[in-house]
Amino acid sequence: MERQAEQKQSESAYLAEKAAQIEVGSPVELPEFSKIAFLESPKSKLEQRLMLLEKRVQALQAPEYNGENLEEKGFAGSQVSLNVEDEALDDILRSALAQAMPNAQWQLKWELSQHNASIKDEKWTVVAEARMDEILAYVKQKVKQAHGADIEFRRFGNGSLFIVSDNPPE
Repeated sequence: MERQAEQKQSESAYLAEKAAQIEVGSPVELPEFSKIAFLESPKSKLEQRLMLLEKRVQALQAPEYNGENLEEKGFAGSQVSLNVEDEALDDILRSALAQAMPNAQWQLKWELSQHNASIKDEKWTVVAEARMDEILAYVKQKVKQAHGADIEFRRFGNGSLFIVSDNPPE
């Protein structure tokens, strides 16, 4: 016990001597702490993550389009917004076509086999904001899932005739 007391007394004397050598206002270097790496504050880490996420969102966003000449932008890449409930697929596609190329006079024609003739009158609920090609891919996928029918979309002219057809099962 005496030995521990002597050791503590010697450490205290050493520390008192070191403290007396320190000038007021001068930096103090502690060798024990020199090995600790700089730690970023949680705030700076969050700011860095936020900047990275903002850059990713900007990269994913479609470029703004002023709507003056939609033909130059391309039919497939045109943005379409749908928010419909219990509407016929025919009406939904007409709405999407009108948004994709608003200056065109669309004629939507269905060429479906007798087996799939009711598809165009089916009631759908769709809430989406996507490119026209994504909307058409979605419709194609859902019709395939529900009816097993492979439908195809063909566009003729610069927005005059749009045909939906199927390949009936053999």
